[in-house]
Amino acid sequence: MSAESDSWLKTQGLVNEEWYVKYIASVYWATATMTTVGYGDIVPVTSVEKIYCIIVMLLACCIFAYIMNSIGGIFVSMDYNEKLIR
Repeated sequence: MSAESDSWLKTQGLVNEEWYVKYIASVYWATATMTTVGYGDIVPVTSVEKIYCIIVMLLACCIFAYIMNSIGGIFVSMDYNEKLIR
């Protein structure tokens, strides 16, 4: 049994690809895992699609963080105004 027999590279058909194609695939996997977007039925196939997905997932995380921060700011402001009234 060779070292590549159960490798993710073999499963994805990337064994003979260039290093940057393997790198993009691994960064895509890490980003999809970190953002918990998951592994849906429709997945990117080419490196360009994977790069696009990485950018969109990171952008979505930033937008989500901004929204959560804004909501937190509203609550802090409400608390501050309540203390001023008292």
